[in-house]
Amino acid sequence: MIRTKRYGCDVYRYFRRRRSNDELIKKINGMTWEQAAETLNVSIPGLFIFLEHAKRAGIIKEVKIK
Repeated sequence: MIRTKRYGCDVYRYFRRRRSNDELIKKINGMTWEQAAETLNVSIPGLFIFLEHAKRAGIIKEVKIK
């Protein structure tokens, strides 16, 4: 499960502290929404949250739906 402020831990800060998440982003690059969510073991709404925080942290620029 991806933690958000609702659960007490801000994912944005997590991304700012840990650069090892670049590997996760590279791993899901080019996958469909369903495949990427399955790879990260989250729901599709959880994937949206993951990508939103990665974008806010400056790790990714845009997301294209496949």
